[in-house]
Amino acid sequence: MNIVIFSHFYNIDGLIGAVRWTSLSKRLSQKHNLYVVTHDPKKVGKVEKEGNITVIYQDDECAYVKRGSNKEKANSNSSTKQKTFREVKDHDQNRSIKKRLKDTIKIVLYMWSMKKTSKANVKKLLNYLDSNGVCVDYIISTSRPFIGCFNAYYITRKLRVPWLLDQRDLPFSYTDRNSTDEKFYKREFKKFEKYVTKHTLVSKGMAESFVEFMDNKNSDKVNVLYNGYNIGDIVEVKDSNDKKIKFSYVGDLYEGMRDARILFDALHKLSEKRADFSILDFQFDYAGSDSSSLFENARKYGFESIINDNGKVKHSEAIRIQQESDFVLLLTWNTLDYKGILPGKFYECMLVNKPVICITSGTVSNGEAGQMVRDMNLGIAVEYLDYEKNLQKLTDYLDFQYSRFKEGKPMLFEPDKKSVCDFNYDNLVLKLENILFS
Repeated sequence: MNIVIFSHFYNIDGLIGAVRWTSLSKRLSQKHNLYVVTHDPKKVGKVEKEGNITVIYQDDECAYVKRGSNKEKANSNSSTKQKTFREVKDHDQNRSIKKRLKDTIKIVLYMWSMKKTSKANVKKLLNYLDSNGVCVDYIISTSRPFIGCFNAYYITRKLRVPWLLDQRDLPFSYTDRNSTDEKFYKREFKKFEKYVTKHTLVSKGMAESFVEFMDNKNSDKVNVLYNGYNIGDIVEVKDSNDKKIKFSYVGDLYEGMRDARILFDALHKLSEKRADFSILDFQFDYAGSDSSSLFENARKYGFESIINDNGKVKHSEAIRIQQESDFVLLLTWNTLDYKGILPGKFYECMLVNKPVICITSGTVSNGEAGQMVRDMNLGIAVEYLDYEKNLQKLTDYLDFQYSRFKEGKPMLFEPDKKSVCDFNYDNLVLKLENILFS
């Protein structure tokens, strides 16, 4: 089959947004001819061949974004301040008529600019496909950015072929959410529904939230297709003579959202419990853009000396840091508005085959990440809800593993290897094919 895939990010080393469809495309291409349409300002207009994959570079940045009119909206996607649905509703009620009109004009211009760019790009793409005698059998689009949906919409409306709309995130962020934005995004998705054959989302929580967003009681089209890991990302590491218990965390830290405070509180409780405790037995390796909250939490107990800040590193180095650790931290959150948050690092935790300490902040218990850690016996999952109970739970876990360390034994880790293997992209592509062609 000839499959066109719209993926704004593709084959970019270390960029988590590029991993999903780069990995799936390479495996799909073993059976199908793929035409991956992607964005790279340095390669606009170029076409590259990689076996059965033809990579077509287009300029997917619409004029509204290029002018900077949408800069605030784009920056808000990475903001550390997240708004709850209630905060959004309160904000909407307090907005003046002038502010609401301004918001409406902004979203109208943003949508119009994306559509204009998308129509022009799809026209060029169709000319290329026609001139090369390519008869398209299937369309796949991934979002965000949202323009990928428009690309797929216009070409599917023309060709009348099946369309899989894949989403790493919900249509828009609660960071910049207001009722005006919601109304426009929802209106566009209602148009898409006539042409979309299947939806895929990266977690059960995301799928549930999407069905709620669409006010769609018929969820037959909605499927969960988790992210995964590439076994080829494993790097060679040397045995270390440095006999310490090593924790690692790789990625951005959002204060109040991705928060490691409970770990340092548990180490402090352990120091009070055990006469043989020494903070010199521990090391915390961090790699990312901001370690300030880690140092702040550790400094409360005088533990800051154990933190080794590596700064931002390449993907292979991030894997190495996690492979050389004894425990990999997974920091996430769970709220009514943000359900099913599974960071890309979750799958790297499976890849490196080390015990996971999953720490979930937020207002809703039993987050999906923590439940998956428990189901697959990947380590321990604690939450900030019912803090004292979870603090004791983590302290007891560390106490048990610390005793093994003192006895010269390895950390106890007995994951469900069969379940973990399901998240290998070699197996996830089989699930994708079942969704596409069932």
